Amino acid sequence: MNTRMMDGVRTRLVRLTCSLGVAVFFGATLIACGLRPLPPVGDFDETVDALPTATPIKHLIIIVGENRSFDHLFATYVPQHPQEGIHNLLSEGIVTADGQPGPNFARAHQYRITAPPNGGKYFISADLAQKTLYSTLPPPDLNGVPPVSPWIEILAIPNGDPGLPPQDQYLLGTGGTDLIHTYGPDPRIHKRH
Repeated sequence: MNTRMMDGVRTRLVRLTCSLGVAVFFGATLIACGLRPLPPVGDFDETVDALPTATPIKHLIIIVGENRSFDHLFATYVPQHPQEGIHNLLSEGIVTADGQPGPNFARAHQYRITAPPNGGKYFISADLAQKTLYSTLPPPDLNGVPPVSPWIEILAIPNGDPGLPPQDQYLLGTGGTDLIHTYGPDPRIHKRH
């Protein structure tokens, strides 16, 4: 056989071997996946369902706006029954019930940027030299949320947003603050006395 023909045969054999290797790998993977046990079927919350409660409610889902946290909503929440307990800013002594600094306020370490890095565009990269501790935490801010939902105009389109079920179309009109200003402290969140 000439050299050129041998090179062609060798190339085909290498390709065939590679293809067979890939096929064997994927075949073994499929077999392994097929041998894996399936997840159990049934009620995963049987232990939760067995707990006695005052109402049939077992789970509560809370939808929190972007860039908000548990502390925005429940920082000073006090459970109706003390034995329920909660870990929040009030229970940890970081703030008092009226939002003032508590005995453990220093543990919170909430900083404000005093010298914004990167032209003020990216605050995460600020180091301690560019930050100072708040002496009093600032009130919740409106942060530009408009008085009326910016999506309310979609409700004027016949059938609204095709990506939303008809019964949820009204949600496009919610989300505004009903306030005359869009920046500054949120007056709807008031201190408890």
